[in-house]
Amino acid sequence: MNRVAVTTNNIPNLTIDEDSTTGPIPFKIRDFETAANSLTVNFSSSNRALIPNISYSLTEIYPTRTFTVVPAANQFC
Repeated sequence: MNRVAVTTNNIPNLTIDEDSTTGPIPFKIRDFETAANSLTVNFSSSNRALIPNISYSLTEIYPTRTFTVVPAANQFC
């Protein structure tokens, strides 16, 4: 059996103004072995002082999901 990795569309690098959010960022995820509504999405940040892991909001409206990134207050890099 050939296994195909889960795929997403390309999400470009973003710049977020201080004390602002990205606004909704649409993305699609698919896996040929699992229904889209059964897939789990996890987020993490390599700079948790700037973007704590709890700073993501996910909205799921099949087939497109959106997420919003909310940086910590008064942080910039």
